[in-house]
Amino acid sequence: MPPCTPRWKRSRGTAGMPIYAPLHETVRFDPITKPHHHVVCVHCKQVSNLQDPKIDALTIPEHVWRRNTVLGHSVYVNVLCAACRVRAGKI
Repeated sequence: MPPCTPRWKRSRGTAGMPIYAPLHETVRFDPITKPHHHVVCVHCKQVSNLQDPKIDALTIPEHVWRRNTVLGHSVYVNVLCAACRVRAGKI
């Protein structure tokens, strides 16, 4: 399977580039330039980085990369963060 990180992202770097999270309609500046994933609170929109070899090992299904040019991928884990759980009385 071809690499999932676009060559232009690897060569130029993206420090300080805005990252748009479409599921949460937020924009943030992410200083990490290598591929990584995120944990996002669905209530307060807090975003934290998630680095886990098990998630990194996920592969794009063959039927996707055979029919398309894969430019990259990332995983967003949607959560109700600890602070929002306390505020909502969900603990």
